[in-house]
Amino acid sequence: MTDLRLWVGLDLGSYRSSICVLNAVGEVQREALAETTLEAIQSVLSDFPKEAISLIGVEAGSGHNLVRKLRAAQYPVAIFEARAASKILALNRNKTDRNDAKGLAEIARLARDAVPRVHLKGVECQRLRAQLALRQQLVRQRVAIEGALRSMFEQHGGKFGSIRSDIGFRTAVSRELERVESEENLDLSVDVEPLAALGEATRHYLTSLNAKFRTLASEHPVCSNFITIPGVGPICALSFYSLIEDPHRFGSAADVGAYLGLTPRIHSSGTMSKRCGISRMGNRMTRSHLVMAARVILGLSHQETALRSWGRTLVARIGHRRAQVAVARKLAILMLSMWRSGQPFSSSPAPAPESSCGSMR
Repeated sequence: MTDLRLWVGLDLGSYRSSICVLNAVGEVQREALAETTLEAIQSVLSDFPKEAISLIGVEAGSGHNLVRKLRAAQYPVAIFEARAASKILALNRNKTDRNDAKGLAEIARLARDAVPRVHLKGVECQRLRAQLALRQQLVRQRVAIEGALRSMFEQHGGKFGSIRSDIGFRTAVSRELERVESEENLDLSVDVEPLAALGEATRHYLTSLNAKFRTLASEHPVCSNFITIPGVGPICALSFYSLIEDPHRFGSAADVGAYLGLTPRIHSSGTMSKRCGISRMGNRMTRSHLVMAARVILGLSHQETALRSWGRTLVARIGHRRAQVAVARKLAILMLSMWRSGQPFSSSPAPAPESSCGSMR
């Protein structure tokens, strides 16, 4: 019986995309270059029955809005993880958009079950993650600006320490400008004022953004439950929620640790087998938020919980740094379990045993 299934690869670009259609035995049925719009891609695929297209493969990283439109048009689309897909695409001697489109079609045809797929987030979660990513960039910018100001003042014997409030920032800048002018007879305002204005604007925007996140987390049914965990703030709660989106897409709660890159890598060859550091395969931003929450749980939080007691026991055994990662992994499992069950946080039960929550070593 003839297999009439078709497999499509889309190498999506900002303006134009390469398309390759393969039949069941890997023969090219059509190759085309089209605009990155739903109408243009549908026009290329219109020569083939929609029911014959088994899967359209795209690489993660861009074109999510187009993928939503293709799925809404009843096309089966899979988003393949970029790290894994790129290793297969690298087998081509020449990297071109045409070769990448054919390689994605081959992945869809032969390796669709071997290459991990990426979950396409809804518009709400995607927008929330964009705002969290913007906040992260602004925090880095604020740190860089204040570092530049600190360096400038220290060259002239000044001290520009860590500043928490927006008012304190402007006061400290003005104080140091006056000191340098009076003691060194040097006017730094031409260099400092533009940086200070940028730093002040960044701080003001971050303050309003943080207030918005606090309100959003407190009013959200899932995130408001997360922030009842000592050490978990609005940013961590929103970051975890927007990354996971659907808690039931994990077979086991322990799987979320590996998804976030918080589980150790295993290197085994012949008679040698060793555990390496964590894989760091998941989302870096959410992983860092969980680790920061774990740091608060182990250090700054004064509320005694089973998670904190377990983590402090680990600190004595494996050190603070590794214990933070273990607590972050356990925290992610706890948050996912709370999300699934809808139960509030309880400080009294001991953490789940290793058999159900994964290794914490």
